[in-house]
Amino acid sequence: IVSAGSKRESEEYARGLRRVANPPEGITVLGPAEAPIFMLRERYRYRLLVHATLKAKLQDWLTHWLANGPKVRGSLRVQVDIDPQSFL
Repeated sequence: IVSAGSKRESEEYARGLRRVANPPEGITVLGPAEAPIFMLRERYRYRLLVHATLKAKLQDWLTHWLANGPKVRGSLRVQVDIDPQSFL
C-alpha cells in the first residue's frame, strides 16, 4: 500500500514504483489501483499486488525493488503486507 496526504503524490509514487518494477520469472506485479478503502485517516491509498511462486525469491526481490525505486519523500508511506488475509 502506498499512501500520502495528497492524491497526486500517492498516485505518482505508486505509478513510479510500478514503472521501475522489473520482476524476474515467477514474480508478477499488478497495479497500481486505488485501494478498496481509498481514503483512510486523510490519506489517499493505492495498492500494488505482487505474487510469487517462491517466497524467498519474493523477499529478496522486494528488498531490491523498494531500495532502487523512487525515494519516499514528504508524506509518503509504503507498507508491505506479506500473505494478506483479505484484499479489503
